[in-house]
Amino acid sequence: VQARANKQQSVASTRRPLLKWEVILVLSLLATTSLADDRQRKLDKLDARIISAERKHLASILYKFLST
Repeated sequence: VQARANKQQSVASTRRPLLKWEVILVLSLLATTSLADDRQRKLDKLDARIISAERKHLASILYKFLST
């Protein structure tokens, strides 16, 4: 039991606290991935709007052509 306690203590003592730049790196990576997801969602919505507008435009041209 004592040997196990000593081993756990030595493992705990070899752990070092995270450095400031490591924390900043992780947080910036998390932030950029969430921003990229938001941008992709906005682009998908924009694509859907553009496609919808193009379809309406083509439908109106086709309607005008067929009605003449």
